[in-house]
Amino acid sequence: MCIPRHDTFNFFANGISQQVTFLSGYTNYRRMSNIPTAPGNVGFPQAYGRNQQYQHVQQFNQFAQPSAAAPNNIGPSFAVNPFPFPTATTSNEPVKPLASSQVPNGPNNFQVNQSKSYAPPVPSAFAGAPTGFPQQIPSFSSATQPVLNGQPPVAQPPVVPTITQPPVSSAFANARPAPFPAASASPALAPAPYQQQMAPRPQPPASYPQQTGYPSTASQPGFPPAPPQTGYPQQYNQPQMQNMNQQFDQMKLGGAHGQQQQQMGGFRNDIIDLIAERNIQQLGFEDITVQIPQSVAEPNAHVDPNIFRSTLVQVPQTEELLKKSRLPFAITLHPFRDVKNLNIIQCSNIVRCRYCRTYINPYVYLPDHRHWKCNLCNRNNDLPDDFCWDPVTKAFGDPRNRPEIQNATVEFIAPSEYMLRPPQPAVYVFVIDISAAAIQSGYLNTFAEQLLINLDQMPGDDRAQVCFIAVDQCLHFFSFSSNKRYPNEMIVDDIDDAFVPSVTSLLVPMKKFKDTIRQFIKQLPEFYSQISPTSNGNCLGSALKIAQSMIQEIGGRISIFQVSLPNLGLGALKSREESTEGGQNLGPATDFYKALSLECTGFQICLDLFMFNTQYADLATLCKFITSLTSSSIYSFTAEVAKFSTGCVYHFPNYNSRNDVHQVKRFERTLTRYLTRKLGFEAVLRIRTSRGLALTGFYGNFFVRSPDLLALANVNPDSALAAQVTIEEKLPQYVCFQSALLYTSSKGDRRIRVHTMCLPTTGDLLQLYNNFDLKATVSYLAKIGVERSMTGNALADSREALVNAVIDSVGAYQKAVSRGSGMLVPRSGHLRLFPSYVLAMLKHPAFTSGRGIRLDDRAGAMLMMRASPLDQILADIYPRLYRLNELATMPEDQTPPMLPLSFEHISRGGVYLMVTGTIAFVYVAASADPGFLVNVFGTSIYNDIDDYSLLERDNDLSRRVHAFFKQVTQFRFYLGPIITIKEHSPLRDVFVRRLVDDRSESTHSYVEFLQHLKREISGN
Repeated sequence: MCIPRHDTFNFFANGISQQVTFLSGYTNYRRMSNIPTAPGNVGFPQAYGRNQQYQHVQQFNQFAQPSAAAPNNIGPSFAVNPFPFPTATTSNEPVKPLASSQVPNGPNNFQVNQSKSYAPPVPSAFAGAPTGFPQQIPSFSSATQPVLNGQPPVAQPPVVPTITQPPVSSAFANARPAPFPAASASPALAPAPYQQQMAPRPQPPASYPQQTGYPSTASQPGFPPAPPQTGYPQQYNQPQMQNMNQQFDQMKLGGAHGQQQQQMGGFRNDIIDLIAERNIQQLGFEDITVQIPQSVAEPNAHVDPNIFRSTLVQVPQTEELLKKSRLPFAITLHPFRDVKNLNIIQCSNIVRCRYCRTYINPYVYLPDHRHWKCNLCNRNNDLPDDFCWDPVTKAFGDPRNRPEIQNATVEFIAPSEYMLRPPQPAVYVFVIDISAAAIQSGYLNTFAEQLLINLDQMPGDDRAQVCFIAVDQCLHFFSFSSNKRYPNEMIVDDIDDAFVPSVTSLLVPMKKFKDTIRQFIKQLPEFYSQISPTSNGNCLGSALKIAQSMIQEIGGRISIFQVSLPNLGLGALKSREESTEGGQNLGPATDFYKALSLECTGFQICLDLFMFNTQYADLATLCKFITSLTSSSIYSFTAEVAKFSTGCVYHFPNYNSRNDVHQVKRFERTLTRYLTRKLGFEAVLRIRTSRGLALTGFYGNFFVRSPDLLALANVNPDSALAAQVTIEEKLPQYVCFQSALLYTSSKGDRRIRVHTMCLPTTGDLLQLYNNFDLKATVSYLAKIGVERSMTGNALADSREALVNAVIDSVGAYQKAVSRGSGMLVPRSGHLRLFPSYVLAMLKHPAFTSGRGIRLDDRAGAMLMMRASPLDQILADIYPRLYRLNELATMPEDQTPPMLPLSFEHISRGGVYLMVTGTIAFVYVAASADPGFLVNVFGTSIYNDIDDYSLLERDNDLSRRVHAFFKQVTQFRFYLGPIITIKEHSPLRDVFVRRLVDDRSESTHSYVEFLQHLKREISGN
């Protein structure tokens, strides 16, 4: 089994010493020399673009000799190495000796793949000293002047300002301040404009203690205090800035909450009443801009919000403020998401914090070119010699040009220290159902066709192996031979005590037996086209046990294709009655699959399930070995964690290849994506947080090894997770989260993908509501609601928790603004959309209380939410609705706006597109424009429109409509074909049920739901 090495040390949390294991394999601990020498054949030439080179600097001479005294003896001279590296007597870890291959001046090779060009270094924006703030200007001789952050010093006149107070100490005297405008009541008190120049500050006297947190601009001499950040973009024109300042004055963001200004309608202009606002969607649903302090190494680096996102874009500084807001605080993470232009770094020395093992990232502090301060634990570290070395110019350059500093997402090719065994090959085992129900469904035809097409595109190198096992009443194995055109079928009927009939010919290399495998796949549907005497049962449990024993020494992926209920052999199931009280039968019926999942995870084996059932198949039990359920508090080491595996579930209810063309097309697209997507083996994921934060709950498909370490047998780009966050102490100016995914690629190398997210903090209660992120919140609530429902709690409890989340947050906001009438929410942020999306969740098949939904359909919907990323969940909960015939009159550069999901916005003369998470509809009204129908559907006769009429035709309007289809369905790999629905079509009810703002048989309409929330808030 391949797992990364670990170092163990004491971790103190809540006053209790605990043993926690951390990723290791990093043995290059050493004290850096003060005077670097030019390394040979090292550096990072590709990281700086084709036309950009390192800037040659001479700041390293400052460590060789003391600088000249400042004029008039003001301030101390520039210190030698102001950040001493911890020695073996002061560090928690001993200093390890260097191997000969780890000498910094050795012939190391650096490579970057798919690196984008980087802009030249941005000059540091250091502000001039405003009135009332003293500033000391040191002087240096011409030979020893320090050069910081790649910029030469600016000559200063030897004028000594009057010192009215001693300088405040700072752990990073030369760190760049955050150029935020100071909040002031009148223009006369505004600070002087910032100057684009470098002004190094002197080292504070030794009598002043060093700060332990991040340097605050308010505590640095010569810089104005920064007001709370608002989440708005930094660049505005003058009228926009004036309007923003007026809003800020009205909201009193800079100080205490004073008298609220009102408009003629009685409400402030930054507050809206949901009951009075009928179309809440017209205000938009754009992502909130994250304002990162300018004092970090690269403030313009932002992580993709689809990868890393928080429910609060501005984090409360204290736990009391979070409780007062009644808002959920959690993060969502899509660690293996497909990334365009991913920066891949290969180097012999991966720079990490010596203490907390954080990877260097854009949000660290770089006081000079020799040191960096960790943005998670706030401790100082040395930079390796070769981190700043440019082999092209043979000189040292600015470390901020490194891709690790420029990008919030990078991937390292890990050295051999990160593995205990050679990387495992790609191993694929296909377990296929050949029972009578499977043959009648016809899924084997589509399966064989798509597998044959994508066989060469499956991830893996020359070592990739494959195996096929068929199940009915018996176990069917296929033995491949190099001198035979077709494999031999071997049948084992002793399913209770099954054995492997062959040792060497069942799991074979794909490259060596490619022709034989192709012939077998071609003949598979024909070979099992007739129902045999053994087709009346299903012994899936026995087949999985055999498959596990075959690949447990290697690891890999088992893909299961099932139609009928496993009713024979190990893990046999019996049909359970449909639940009349939602969630009653969502728990497992047997512990066999739980035990099997435990064993598979330990052997780095992942299990994925494709379900095509036409009758009840107990999906809730089958998927217990697919999904992972964890406790709500992972710090409770009382064995609450159970039922885990890192696979996926794909549900195709009522599948029939002859009667349901849309399901067949959806299965084709899903299987193609499944076979060809990128894959990572034997993975571990660690999520680190800034000091003062803690992760107290994980939701997704994984196994929790330690409080911040998750094990994943396989990792794919279509799975995501969520984690609950708690605040343990008062937070500094900003906080960071970093995830590190260590995995083995299908090509056989060990890689580390690192994502880092930086968020500002605030002490203003109203700012929390203005920076409430609904997308992350919906994903988090969906995952935690599914977990509670599938661990034995009643479905009604999850529904009540969703409603209470809205009542608590909106009610707390109304108390904060001292108003109790209406349904008041802030205009900025996403809180105004919270009731609408919660209502949509209550009507989703996973949480609906209607009795018309089948148990397997409910379980399939829940399992989709458990593993899916937030964009998939949002699309499935709240579909997007557009009026297509508006394209005929719109300019070329415009697209139809998204409409509320209500039949009130469906007219008799319109044509509408609805895009959900797994399917898309085109609804054609009876009185639609005949001209539009001719161009798009090829006929003006309404009754002649069918499922095959929506084709791209040779006219501008048709091409524009299909281009719009591609735009709104981009990267929707599991989206089936577009279904055309007319007014009297049997599928009209499917379309109408997705209009979640309207009233249904079991839930309120949007207006009624708001009235219910208002009564509940008033009652509280």
